[in-house]
Amino acid sequence: MAQDSTRNDELASNIDKARKQVTILFTDIVDSSRYWDMFGDVEGRLMVDRHNRLVFPVIRKYRGRVVKTIGDGIMAAFKRPNDALNAAIGIQQILQKMRMADRSFHAKVRIGLHTGMAIIEAHDVYGDAVNLAKRVESFGDANEIYLSEATVEFLDDIKHALHKKGSFLPKGKREPVTVYRCRWNEYKDLSRGLKVSSDLPLDPREKGDIVGYLVILLFVITALYQIYGRYIVADMIADSPAERLLALNPMLVFHEYPTLFPCLVAILLGGVLLLMWIKTAPYIFLRTLKGFMGMGLGFALVYMPVYYFKMDFATGQGQEIYKTALRFTRLEYPAYKVRAHDLDGYPRDKPNLYDFFEKDLIVPVERQRVQLSRQADERPAIAGVWTADNLDTAIPQPFYFRFFDLLAVAMGVLGFVSGFMNFNIRPS
Repeated sequence: MAQDSTRNDELASNIDKARKQVTILFTDIVDSSRYWDMFGDVEGRLMVDRHNRLVFPVIRKYRGRVVKTIGDGIMAAFKRPNDALNAAIGIQQILQKMRMADRSFHAKVRIGLHTGMAIIEAHDVYGDAVNLAKRVESFGDANEIYLSEATVEFLDDIKHALHKKGSFLPKGKREPVTVYRCRWNEYKDLSRGLKVSSDLPLDPREKGDIVGYLVILLFVITALYQIYGRYIVADMIADSPAERLLALNPMLVFHEYPTLFPCLVAILLGGVLLLMWIKTAPYIFLRTLKGFMGMGLGFALVYMPVYYFKMDFATGQGQEIYKTALRFTRLEYPAYKVRAHDLDGYPRDKPNLYDFFEKDLIVPVERQRVQLSRQADERPAIAGVWTADNLDTAIPQPFYFRFFDLLAVAMGVLGFVSGFMNFNIRPS
């Protein structure tokens, strides 16, 4: 029991540290139930989604945070009461603009504001201030903004457009709350320049999807480069032996530039932190990531069975579409270290290639055969002049792009199009 009491005391202390002054804003679409009844669930949901895409940018413009959506309403939090009131005015103004521009849009909202101490957490806000803000919102009517007296007391130089409406006794409270109505149509246009948001809101589930899509994207790019790209780059673009080795083994760049790896780690960590911080993402970005997931799946459905089951009808002679001019060989010596040593001018101070690739080393060669020296006093090396005793040989071959490779790439493209076109929109 003593341990439970200590734990509760620590928990209470941590919760108390999270209490801060905040202004809570609630919106609610008036008579939305009647709209849903008249036009059906689909039209009702689209109306709410359109309302949200209008309101969210206003809240963000005035430094607010959308805490959550509650049915057809929104709960937002602001550090400054002035920002909360400006956002409320901007919301009413932008909704009015939309109703005037589109007669089919009927959403009218009431808005309530209250300032007080609340428990601020990462994904929610708790406390009596939240409950009172909701009560103030329910006191109003369509196209109205109501503020509690506690909020009015913190406002700066804009009280001339407020009108005291009286008091009411909220449920569960012992003292009445005085409320004011804001004559928002007397203010200048605070919604100028704002448009319907095309971004999709991100909750933890959507952020998890993005992480998964990015991992798949990295895998697809890496796989395509390892299977095709490095040979084509080494053959068509790289001019010197050093460039060819770098094209075949890109991780060599980390030896040339040791600071690059920590920089990449820092960028990766920064990306994770940015993903945790952002609240929305462009619709086209999410569709593109979903497309790459489809691309990886489409490519794998053709390539993997042919590769692992060695289907001669697809990989045999006569099936080539493209052949590299350079020849390549794969050297496999798991028991030894393999060093690049005077490979046609490749400098001696280059790294131990084997350290980067564990088992396989792929090198370009310009002779018909590669000869590896196995001398007792040194590790095997790739030499510029192959004249040592006790030679093992490997036969270099060109890289072939075959018909089944073309089919696999085509299926990858179709998979991308399918994933891109079939991305499911989750309404905000």
